Amino acid sequence: MSEIDRSAVLRFYGLSCLGAVVCGVAAGVLAPLGLGMPAALAMMWTPGFAAIIVRRQQGLPLASSLGLRVGRWTWSIAAALGASALIGLMLPVGAVFPGVQWDPTTTGLLARLGLSGELADLARAQLEGLPLHPAALALLAAPLAGLTINAVFALGEELGWRGFLHDELAPLGFWRANLLTGAMWGLWHAPLIVQGHNWPDHPFVGVVVMVVACTVLAPILGFFRERSDSVWAATFFHGTLNAAAAAPVLVLDGSSLLAHPLGAVGIVAMVLVNGVIALIRR
Repeated sequence: MSEIDRSAVLRFYGLSCLGAVVCGVAAGVLAPLGLGMPAALAMMWTPGFAAIIVRRQQGLPLASSLGLRVGRWTWSIAAALGASALIGLMLPVGAVFPGVQWDPTTTGLLARLGLSGELADLARAQLEGLPLHPAALALLAAPLAGLTINAVFALGEELGWRGFLHDELAPLGFWRANLLTGAMWGLWHAPLIVQGHNWPDHPFVGVVVMVVACTVLAPILGFFRERSDSVWAATFFHGTLNAAAAAPVLVLDGSSLLAHPLGAVGIVAMVLVNGVIALIRR
């Protein structure tokens, strides 16, 4: 596309945010009944439905205009492996990060979960009985989930962010388009973040952190989208990232604003990867 269709972008984002608010409110209302998670998962498909609606209004074929093609499939597989590698990079970054403690014994995690005494010892014994450290198991198993069940939900988001917006914002160039997409993506999460999702002790600061994290994460997803010429690469990356996100929590002890895949440790790791992408794209 030679120029940005601002009306289409605004319609898409408005519908996505409206859907996010509806699902976010539903998640809060249904949480006491144990049904908050289905509403939160439904929210992941609001960008996808918004993209489909706007593309229908434009009269464009859905598959080609949303990146639903096989593309260079090796890059799609690489995306799933890359997501695990990104989470893995967060572990050494967190190990040297100020205010974060390296805690492979999971002592800090068990304390945060309210386990102490015999219960903590029992949980620790079960973890030690695993063939590998649970963080390593999470990283190794994540691509399998990212390529299957997690992809079902991640596709809902990626049809919008790396499908619809990838083409609509293309005139801005790689970096500006992806950074803008990331900021929009991060703010879209606000209805859940203000209810304590990810950062229960920092719901409003968490919105800012989420926007920053998504802004620096978006070019990484955009890179795999660009190289694969398919929205599936971003979908597999997204799904795997969600599956592997537990790994830092299992070995890093600190504030959730720091020792979290989307906190300061994760942001630093993503900035480092963006530097590598900048070199590759040159």
